[in-house]
Amino acid sequence: MNFLSHFYFESKNSDPEHVLGAVLPDLLKITHKNTHIFPEKHSVLFQEPEPSRAILQGWIRHIEVDKLFHSSFFFKQKTHELKGYISPAIKNTAIRPFFLAHIALELLLDRLLMINNWVHERDFYLALKSCSRDHIDLFLVQAGIEDRTPFFLFFDNFLQESYLGSYRRMESVTYALNQICKRIWPDTLTKEEEILLTKALRTYEVDLKQNYKAIFNEIARQLSTKKLNS
Repeated sequence: MNFLSHFYFESKNSDPEHVLGAVLPDLLKITHKNTHIFPEKHSVLFQEPEPSRAILQGWIRHIEVDKLFHSSFFFKQKTHELKGYISPAIKNTAIRPFFLAHIALELLLDRLLMINNWVHERDFYLALKSCSRDHIDLFLVQAGIEDRTPFFLFFDNFLQESYLGSYRRMESVTYALNQICKRIWPDTLTKEEEILLTKALRTYEVDLKQNYKAIFNEIARQLSTKKLNS
């Protein structure tokens, strides 16, 4: 799941460090894509101070949500359907249709949460801005990340640009997908391919919006059940 979809499950949490932890794995994938850390396997290192423990709890929640999402029938069904819609737009590119369908589905879910007022990007960014840089830095140190400059450069820009709100325009979803693909494949989509992709996403969203909330309800139920049984 993408940033706002993860935030959906934390939007009532008053601890900004926990909220940060719930999206931190994806932030680090962008800034430290060749660095792999597993703080959830070394929880004893993050018991003090309290903000580090809160970030770790959010981090663990991120892992749980992604696991439930990617193993769901909803994910398998929707990515298969979306692949069929978007494949014509990228047939002359090196982009893998399943990869693009996977990422596109996640961005569309973020978009639907916003335009249907289930979450507001303003609340998401306010939570992240409330986090102490010192607390974030300490967690990254405890996690073994030596060079933290790339993270904070990106994080500051991420907060300043607040670009997730732009997903209210489907063209911005297409732009984001193109930027993500650029990290893997050097050739970008042509203007004509971007138009075709935007049209395909709009067409598919008509079906997706009919039942997209089901996956959030399902994951919330499973998280609640796990909490009761723990």
